[in-house]
Parts: sequence; C-alpha cells; structure tokens
Amino acid sequence: MEDSVYLKLTETARSTIDGKEAITVAVRLYDANGNLCLNANNLVHFTVVAPGALIDNRGTSRGSRVVQTYNGRSEISVHSNNGGSLVGPGVAGIRTAFYTLS
Repeated sequence: MEDSVYLKLTETARSTIDGKEAITVAVRLYDANGNLCLNANNLVHFTVVAPGALIDNRGTSRGSRVVQTYNGRSEISVHSNNGGSLVGPGVAGIRTAFYTLS
C-alpha cells in the first residue's frame, strides 16, 4: 500500500436527479506533503452502502461506477435516500477513505 498518497472525500453539491435528492462527492489524491496530485490518473472504483445508491451507468465523468481521476480528483453522484449511507472509493494501492452522507 502506498503510504505517501492518501484520499480525501468532500461533498461538493446537492441537487435533484430523476426526482430524488442527489449528493455529489469528490475524491482527491494528495501526496505525503498534502499537495494535490495533479498528475494522478488512477482508476477510482466507487461503492456505497445502503440506503443510498450510486447514480451510475450513465457514461459520464460523474455517472460511472469506475472513473479515472483528472487533475488528482474524480466525482460521483449518489441518491442519498434519506442519508446515513457510506461512500467508499477504492484506488489500487491506496488506503480507502469513507464519506458518510447526512
């Protein structure tokens, strides 16, 4: 596991998609010095633990279960389904981080 790189997740937006509340979560890759890894192009595999659901299979940069980072970041939108869900992006060789939707 690469200890010199870590993930940080943040909520970037709330909107309505398909008539339901959607929360957009961004994942960013940082080096050991806290600098955003602008040249990172890792694949991010997003998962969510119920009751939320990923908004995926749309073929877009925020609507796919697997997204390649650009400028050290990637995003996914999630139907919150009244909160309490856990979003977890997996990146090969980097410790997983989690974000709780509320």
